[in-house]
Amino acid sequence: MSLVSIVLPAYNEENEILSALHDLDSQTYQDKEIIVVDDGSTDSTASLAESFAARNDHTKVIRAKHAGPSAARNLGIKFSSGDVIFFGECDCSYDSRYVERAMNALRANPEAGAVCLTGAPLKVRSNLVTNSIELENLAQHTLLKLGRIKPFYAWVYRRNVLHKTGGFDESLFQAEDRDLFFRVTSAGYRVVLVPGVNWWHKRSQGVKEFVASSFRRGKNRIEYILKHDLFVELIRSVAPLWMFLLGIILLPFYSTYGTSIIFIDIALFLFRAYRTEKLTAGLVPRIRTYFEYPLFVMLRNFSTALGYTVGLLLIPIRGIRRSSI
Repeated sequence: MSLVSIVLPAYNEENEILSALHDLDSQTYQDKEIIVVDDGSTDSTASLAESFAARNDHTKVIRAKHAGPSAARNLGIKFSSGDVIFFGECDCSYDSRYVERAMNALRANPEAGAVCLTGAPLKVRSNLVTNSIELENLAQHTLLKLGRIKPFYAWVYRRNVLHKTGGFDESLFQAEDRDLFFRVTSAGYRVVLVPGVNWWHKRSQGVKEFVASSFRRGKNRIEYILKHDLFVELIRSVAPLWMFLLGIILLPFYSTYGTSIIFIDIALFLFRAYRTEKLTAGLVPRIRTYFEYPLFVMLRNFSTALGYTVGLLLIPIRGIRRSSI
C-alpha cells in the first residue's frame, strides 16, 4: 500500500475542524497520515486540532502565519511523506471510502496524475441559494456522465506530479485549485473521474452572504484570470452587468434603447438558466427551484462581475504597493 498524506488547511475553523478530522480519520484506507496546517487562526482551531493529534499518532499539526490556503497547502506538502496527497477542506464531509476509491482509481490508471471524485452540496438550510447550487450540481453530474464535459477539478494528486508542476501558486487567493489543475492537465497528465457522491460541501448561505462571497470571489479571481489570459471569460462575466447598467443609464433619455438592452440582458439570463434546468428535469425535488434559479444566476453574475470590476481597478494600486516594497 502507498502512504496517503491528507493535508488539511484550516483558518478559523473551530466549528468545523473536529468534524472534518473525524471524517478523515475514519477513512477505510489505513495507510494514511493527516497533516493539519493552521493558517494563523485567531480562534481555537489550532488547539482543537492539537488535542485531536495528541490522541492520534498519525496526525500532526503545523502552525503557520496567515498567508492563505495556497501557502498552507504547500507547507503541508513540505511536511508530508506520502506518494499521494489529498487536500481536504474543513467545511466538507467525506464518505468513509473517499481515499480508498481514489487509490483504486490511481492503481487502475498508473498513467494518471490526479483523481476527481465528484460530490454534492450538504444543505444546512433550504433556500434560494442552496437549492440553486443543488440544481447546478445535478446538472454537472449529468454532463460528466454524458461525457459532455471533462473533470474540471481534483483534490487528489500524485506527489511527483505536484513536484513537477510546482504546487499551488501562493500569489493566488481564489481559483488556486483551478490554477493547479490547469497546469497539471496542460503538462499532459490524465485526471481519472470517480463519479457519484463521495463528499458533501456544507451550504448554509443566505442571499446576502452569497452576494458578498461572490463579490469577494470575483475581486480575488482577477489575478487568476490575468495569469491565464482568460479575457473571453472575463468579458462574458462582466458584460451582462455593464449591459444592464447601460440600459438603466439610457432609460431616462432613450427609453426604447434602455428598455431593449435590459430586456435582452434578462433574456440571456433566462436562456442560460434554462439550459442548466433542462439537464435536471425531474431530478430537483422542489419545482419552485426552477423558477428561482434564474434569479440566482443573475445575482451571482452581477455580484461576481462587480467583484471583477473592482479587482481590475485595484490592479494598478497593487502594482504600486508591490514596487514600493
